[in-house]
Amino acid sequence: NNRIDFSWLPASSLSEPTQGDFQSFGIAYGLTHTSQLPSGCVLNWTNQFGYRSLDGGQGAFDLPSSLFRFGFDIELETQSSGPASLSFAITPSINKDFDADPWSEGFQLDGRGIMLFRLDPYWTLGLGAMYWDRLNDRVIPWAGLIYRDDYWEWQLMYPETRVSLFLGNERLWAKWLYFRAEYHVEAWGVQRDNGGVLQDTQLEVSDYRLLGGFRMDAGFYSWFIEAGAVLDRSIEYGTAPASTGIDSGFIGQIGLRF
Repeated sequence: NNRIDFSWLPASSLSEPTQGDFQSFGIAYGLTHTSQLPSGCVLNWTNQFGYRSLDGGQGAFDLPSSLFRFGFDIELETQSSGPASLSFAITPSINKDFDADPWSEGFQLDGRGIMLFRLDPYWTLGLGAMYWDRLNDRVIPWAGLIYRDDYWEWQLMYPETRVSLFLGNERLWAKWLYFRAEYHVEAWGVQRDNGGVLQDTQLEVSDYRLLGGFRMDAGFYSWFIEAGAVLDRSIEYGTAPASTGIDSGFIGQIGLRF
């Protein structure tokens, strides 16, 4: 299974006293291989590549123009035929420009795990946690309720909530309308000119996202388009001058699965 996503965040002003705007364009690609183990568990292995173009900042808060991500995600899922199932994963990755030492600042090791309890034919309870290895490491809940019937799918979860409505079938397509909210954090190892001295450090961008989208699914491939607002945005370096905010702005994304 291949997946490729494109994202665009147009220019928004950086908070004072930092001068300039911030804008971003990104590409994320994943190639997943799924296999069933003799125990009945399912193993998902995903090779990942990402590119992020940043434009913004001035002077001491100048931002790198090109950032890259190379990683893989290993996920193990138990059988879901019973009332409870378990999923856990680790995601090692290198996130960097091509100047900083990739191992001292660019290496990240994320992890996640969740237990799913089927309450009845419609409701499922999820209880778990995620570890995000960033400039500011985070352990966050991965939990909530999931509801499914013939037309609605409510994934009332954190850090991402999604509400989807099935619009019906055409000759080749199933159509979905959805809304989602997401807490999003990315970080990279970068080399920074700090007063004429080159330093290896980390750069972190965090925000909250509210999006509405439309998805068409033909079974063997699907695509989506979505747009919305990105809020409560911040940029932080591991060296001073350390952080600044970004004004709320627009985000648009498209993706393909095949």
